[in-house]
Amino acid sequence: MKLLLTSTLILALNCLIAQNTQILPFTGIQYHENGISGKEIEVELDDNTWTSNQLPIESSFKIRLVKPKGYAVDENGNYHPNIRVTIFNSEGDTVGHADKFMGDDAVFDQFSLKNLTLTLGFRPGTALGHYLIKAVFYDQLSSNTLNLDFNVELMEKVEPKPITQYESSISSYKSYFFKMSNFKAEEALLGAVDFSKYDDKVIVPVSILGINIPKEQFSNVAASEFTLYSSSKVMSIQASSQTRVITNSDGTTQLDILFILPKNEYKKDDIVRFRWDSEDKKYVMDCILKLP
Repeated sequence: MKLLLTSTLILALNCLIAQNTQILPFTGIQYHENGISGKEIEVELDDNTWTSNQLPIESSFKIRLVKPKGYAVDENGNYHPNIRVTIFNSEGDTVGHADKFMGDDAVFDQFSLKNLTLTLGFRPGTALGHYLIKAVFYDQLSSNTLNLDFNVELMEKVEPKPITQYESSISSYKSYFFKMSNFKAEEALLGAVDFSKYDDKVIVPVSILGINIPKEQFSNVAASEFTLYSSSKVMSIQASSQTRVITNSDGTTQLDILFILPKNEYKKDDIVRFRWDSEDKKYVMDCILKLP
């Protein structure tokens, strides 16, 4: 049995994205590598992987740069990393700042520079709502940085908590990164894009194969979040999406997505983000796709 779902979605962009800025699945953190990078960036809430940007009040979270590189070494073979943090409220006012989060004398040798961790939380009594966290992992011996922007929604109660102990991913170095909580998929396929077929739109087909949860879990897939991050301008455009859910002969689920974008707004290497949450919030799929 095949289920075809069609929806009209608004692609909203609330900040300007630099050409080589990347998007972290689950949390939507935007990060820009300017000389400093790592094997991966982990974001944890209650010592589990954080799967959204919803923060229960009086909770703390961690942003961990795993196996960092790009730091200069001094004459003694040591590294001098640090972290700068600024927190803004929804009106743009600064509500917190630390220029040297790791202290004045942070020194690591080649054996101890394995992970750099930023742990943050909000004071009791902080107003609920949206906050922007700007964090910069920087080198005190050079101009190298890793810049992160994280939009957090501070909430009284989040049920269930947006965390998972089991995550999986499938990725292509140049084009896509899928991350999933509490389930896995075998493969993602990007179909060919025919730019000459339509005068007013471009259709980008994507298929996720071998999903090991039943298609009934995708009953709300038409209401998924769909965001376009542009490197050229701030925009809010209207687009549409068609989604088909199939049960394969081996019992696995296949999810087909057609991203339908206005042709005059389409730009190569812009980023489309597709996020789906099951109705019980147990399962999450987050797709970061660079337009071909």
